[in-house]
Amino acid sequence: MPPPRYELDQARALLREAGYPDGFRITIHSPNGWFASDTDVAQVIAQGWTRLGIETRVEVLPPANLFTRATAREFSMFMTT
Repeated sequence: MPPPRYELDQARALLREAGYPDGFRITIHSPNGWFASDTDVAQVIAQGWTRLGIETRVEVLPPANLFTRATAREFSMFMTT
């Protein structure tokens, strides 16, 4: 199966259509040590979104802290398996 095409212009057009012509900022909260390379995966996601126009920051937390705070709905975006 070939990898999906990377259509940056189309993605930016969708952001404009959604009312975010200049993008926006977001933080992805990620566990550290929950699964192999979890921090690296979060960084790769952040890089891709930043290229698109969504200024993305990564905050890494120990799994117990992340899941407790995520359950309390403290984050707008968090990564888990």
